[in-house]
Amino acid sequence: PAASTPDDSEETQSEFLQKYRQNFLDTLSEAIQVTVEGYTAHYQKRKPPQGGVYRQALELFHCEGRSMGEIAKTLGLTNKLKVPRLLDLKKFRAQVCIYWLTKLKDQVQTDALEHVSADELAAIANQLEQILMEETQTVMDEAASEAQIPKNRTTKSVFARRICTVVPTLP
Repeated sequence: PAASTPDDSEETQSEFLQKYRQNFLDTLSEAIQVTVEGYTAHYQKRKPPQGGVYRQALELFHCEGRSMGEIAKTLGLTNKLKVPRLLDLKKFRAQVCIYWLTKLKDQVQTDALEHVSADELAAIANQLEQILMEETQTVMDEAASEAQIPKNRTTKSVFARRICTVVPTLP
């Protein structure tokens, strides 16, 4: 085989980066889907079932930027304090992040093995995990910061946009 050229290396890096960016979003969507389905199932067991209310509140908050008070009125909840307890945003984001980081790390390692040996991957595993933790945490910090805005909130974070893509498509 011919020796690899710098162009081959750049092309490989570009392909890997493109694949990483897609996996970054795909695994975030998967993490949101799995977590929302878990919460929905949990709330469906309540009397009366609240799974649909939970999903609607999640959409109103993240996709429409509605305040907790507006969400409570829209959903017919008697107390606006029920909405933060229902959404439990901090716990929700933490669960999404844990699942997401695990899936993303697995996917990146699988993809990396197409380009480096298992020994090389093992040598950079800690660095890789640190980078992925920082990347996922940046998205979660952005979402947490956005969620702190009580009124007239724009929902532009990567996290909110993914919720608005995933949640409406769930059965």
